[in-house]
Amino acid sequence: MENKVAIIVVSHNSKGITDTLCDSICRNTKVKSDLYVIETGSDLNKLSKYTSLWSSEGIRMTRAFNLGIQYAMIQESHLNINYDSFWLVVNDTILDEVDTLTPLVTFMRINKDCAEIHPYVKNSPSMYQQKSGIIISNARKTSFTEIVCPLFSREIVNKYILDNRYFYGWGLDYEIPYLIHRSGKRIYISNEVGVTHNAGTTTRIGSDEKFKTMSDQFKASRENMIETLEWKWGKSWADLFLQAIPVDVPKEPFIDWVENIGQNYKFKRV
Repeated sequence: MENKVAIIVVSHNSKGITDTLCDSICRNTKVKSDLYVIETGSDLNKLSKYTSLWSSEGIRMTRAFNLGIQYAMIQESHLNINYDSFWLVVNDTILDEVDTLTPLVTFMRINKDCAEIHPYVKNSPSMYQQKSGIIISNARKTSFTEIVCPLFSREIVNKYILDNRYFYGWGLDYEIPYLIHRSGKRIYISNEVGVTHNAGTTTRIGSDEKFKTMSDQFKASRENMIETLEWKWGKSWADLFLQAIPVDVPKEPFIDWVENIGQNYKFKRV
């Protein structure tokens, strides 16, 4: 049975940027893969030309990615293939005109401890998500990476399905590293390939509700994320997640994001 990668792009009324992204993926990707575009409540005249599945509801981003994963798995039996990894791409990702996916897949297939690998993000608010100053390997271990276009191993997808209760992918940015580290696997950031995250290009992507402004949406997103994390892991979820980071993984990326960028949360013990 042939091993391939399932590429899943989530879109909402964003035909232009989604088609541009998918054109780039198809033009440059050399590794064997299949592309699935999941449209969440998009108007029929605004669907990407790559649309594989359309939901009439404006479903949440995590639920849309789950839908894409499940759809790809259904296709496996029809196509007699096996997806050994899943590349989840938010459609406001901007790729260079290079093969971004193949280096990620190659690294994951060689390094069996790799459950997730992410391109570095050129314009990330955290320096730890950007390109490393001293390049000593193709990728580096990290305790945190913002979810823009992560490649997940089949093993970790089978073990931890994304939690549909999260409003955005935001809460998963924190929780997935905890689950991966607890399972004995590792997260990497590539030093070979990078992307730009044009955050906020699409509004209401992955939301069930309608908002007057993006600020309203992000406020609701953050409140939902905190509520869900506290319900599942307690009010000290960030300390719990910090303590689970293995000794061979740098804690600074997680601390930087939680204290300075995402939550303005002060750890009890650092």
